[in-house]
Amino acid sequence: MPGGEALVVGDSHGDWPTVEMLVERFFSGPEARSRWIALGDYVDRTPKGLPQGSLRNALYLLSLRAAFPESVVLLRGNHETQRRIPAGMHFVHDEAVELWGTPAVGERVQDLFDRLPLAAVTESGAYLAHAGFPLGPGGDWKTELASSSERVLFEVVWNDVEMSPSCGHRGVDQEPIRRENLERFLSRAGCTVFVRGHDPDMAGQILFGRRLLTVHGARVFARAGLTVASVPLGEPVRELSETMLRSLSFPPLPVRRA
Repeated sequence: MPGGEALVVGDSHGDWPTVEMLVERFFSGPEARSRWIALGDYVDRTPKGLPQGSLRNALYLLSLRAAFPESVVLLRGNHETQRRIPAGMHFVHDEAVELWGTPAVGERVQDLFDRLPLAAVTESGAYLAHAGFPLGPGGDWKTELASSSERVLFEVVWNDVEMSPSCGHRGVDQEPIRRENLERFLSRAGCTVFVRGHDPDMAGQILFGRRLLTVHGARVFARAGLTVASVPLGEPVRELSETMLRSLSFPPLPVRRA
């Protein structure tokens, strides 16, 4: 879709009221963007007060993607790669059992997660992924992504930037994101900037010569706030700026009736 802007949203972790608010406001409302892109981690760590929140959030987002395939992009996060690299949580399966006595719906949701792309590139030169990018020295990075080797999966859905408090503390032993390997990757990918999620401690920070931005939106990490990014789609994005970043308030949780 030429022109306009893409709204890029970070981790939601079962917080479907926030996701619904972002959809209503930036997909169908007066501030609607041309494209709506989510960076993964739709499930697990569901906030208190939202029973079956992971399952509801997943089904809502997957149905939105099915209804608007040209406008809505869902990328895979580390919590959507449970079958390959377990994150130690199985909320969707557990919630399906709670509701129907069987994990069948949870398994079907995971089947759909397995088919989500790992990354996306806008026509304006922005690379988008949950956490990182292939760290290989050269070659076709898209072929690396398509291979979905364990190394590439770790790099794309688990990696941290070098100054993050989480770096080196996730049980993942690999080279962190640094300015030099980011610039190397962006050059071989023909991109100019990288927008990611994954790390609440880095939310809202523009790093590495204004070429990397982390956004986040999970209520369970409320300390990080709710941040989203507007990425122009028409003209090339030379660098990231504060004008592309929005800080919003979480909507109230629905009141449960007795």
